[in-house]
Amino acid sequence: MAAIDSEGTVITFDGVAISGIERYDVMAGTPRFITFRPLNGAPTESPLEPEFGQCVLDLIRDKADPGQAKLLASYKNKTKATMIVTAKDGTTDTFTAFCVLLPMSGSKNPDAPINTARAILRIDGAIT
Repeated sequence: MAAIDSEGTVITFDGVAISGIERYDVMAGTPRFITFRPLNGAPTESPLEPEFGQCVLDLIRDKADPGQAKLLASYKNKTKATMIVTAKDGTTDTFTAFCVLLPMSGSKNPDAPINTARAILRIDGAIT
């Protein structure tokens, strides 16, 4: 297996590249099941709604960045959009997602004056 340099990775949301990404995790979900235990029969297991996973982006927060603006709009309006992760070698992971959390944190410490954010997106379909 060849190593892939993640520095050249481009992540888009709703067709717009997101800038300021320091780290990202795309995690596929795991199937969830419920077990029915009737009083007079054998237990049976049935699948629940699929859990497709989440995408976490650690960002240097830039409110003027069009990609981060798309994430903020998704958070405020709970709208879904296509997200594409394109690796340096040209391979892609594509999925639909919406932003569920986009808090901002920062410091007045002169050694760390950068505002950061951790965007958490819920994946709403298979990763292809």
